[in-house]
Amino acid sequence: MNIFGKSRLWVTSFEDAHTAFLDAILRVWPSCRATCQATTGEDEITRKLVVFIRKDKKIRSSPFFVESQLELLPPDLRGDVTAKGYLDIAVLFFTTSRKVYFACECKRLHIPDGHGTRRSLATEYVLQGMMRFVRAQYAKSFPLGAMIGYVMDGDIVSATSAVVTQVRKYSRRLHCRSRDIGSGTPPAALTTMHRRACGDIRLTHLLVPFQ
Repeated sequence: MNIFGKSRLWVTSFEDAHTAFLDAILRVWPSCRATCQATTGEDEITRKLVVFIRKDKKIRSSPFFVESQLELLPPDLRGDVTAKGYLDIAVLFFTTSRKVYFACECKRLHIPDGHGTRRSLATEYVLQGMMRFVRAQYAKSFPLGAMIGYVMDGDIVSATSAVVTQVRKYSRRLHCRSRDIGSGTPPAALTTMHRRACGDIRLTHLLVPFQ
């Protein structure tokens, strides 16, 4: 990882920030959820979540800043400048040479349709969320990223199972073998490891209940 060089200490600090960030989400999630409706869109939930995270006492004293919808621009000027993407949530660090970030992609899961059934959206979670890390659209130079799932019907167990099923189904595209899928250390629901030419990446999956 060229940004971290060979410093294991820096990587450890990155991982510590990742843990602190996930813990902050759990602390503020009840307050964030209370401000949302069942029909609140994914982006609006995420914006509110970021506002609450920024107000968290521990995060305010941390050596990083939390940003919403961070625009990723290419490093060179070649024709029209087009954004590579927009990070739903970025935890920003600043080094002497460049900006370093921890990337989070947010998706809704298990949306009730009002007729006693629900839309899983686990496929979208995988193909429109996780794949952005696998293709190195996000976190190209970093070994760690996160997926946050808003489980709209509150059924974390079923939502986790649905995500695992889709990860297995698209394992080749995800460059993720069966042994690369593991139980997450609480509060994470699971972890997945993905092989990339630019460096492997581990994704932490934090699923939080909306109900």
